[in-house]
Amino acid sequence: MGAYKFLNSKYLDSFLAGRLRLGSLESYRSIENPEIRDEREGIDRAFQSGAIVPNTREMHQRLLAVGIDAGRGATLINNTFVRSIGSTHIFCYSAGPLQELKKRWSSYDACVEILDPNAFASKIWERGSVGGMDLKRFAEGMLHAPVAYTYRDTDISVEDPLPLHLTVFRKEPRFSPDSEYRLALISRNTGGAVFVGVPDAASPF
Repeated sequence: MGAYKFLNSKYLDSFLAGRLRLGSLESYRSIENPEIRDEREGIDRAFQSGAIVPNTREMHQRLLAVGIDAGRGATLINNTFVRSIGSTHIFCYSAGPLQELKKRWSSYDACVEILDPNAFASKIWERGSVGGMDLKRFAEGMLHAPVAYTYRDTDISVEDPLPLHLTVFRKEPRFSPDSEYRLALISRNTGGAVFVGVPDAASPF
């Protein structure tokens, strides 16, 4: 099983030269391309299947995790809690059989194999920069993990909500053919895409 980045050929030289585009999570909620648009990108929803009385530490912590600081005498009924992760930029690639992935990403006319994804991720974090600023100063951190294709709704009556930063690695099951892995840059800056410069970026390809 290989790891591949599909892209338009007009961006190929820039990519191989070490100029990597990381799109914001917010942009993928409204992007024109329906293949990759996800209106719930980076958004987590929790609900309750019954009345909740926060009279235990465990239940109180669950409510705090979704932004509710309820007193012990309160009763919560029929609520849905929506959380959105903060400023995050992502670089995506796919891992799986190449012929299947080529069918999935047929709208792109170029493909680069990433021979060592972990080395690639490490190089971005250790040596990357944005506008001349060291990436470790530009961002609070970077995560690298596969996407889990599972529903994002959590019943907090019976289970803990997912840590909010992990919602970046969850998508609806309809996206499962993407076989996606992500590098998630936890940014200090909001806005559109960022371009990360990485010296000798092509060595893991």
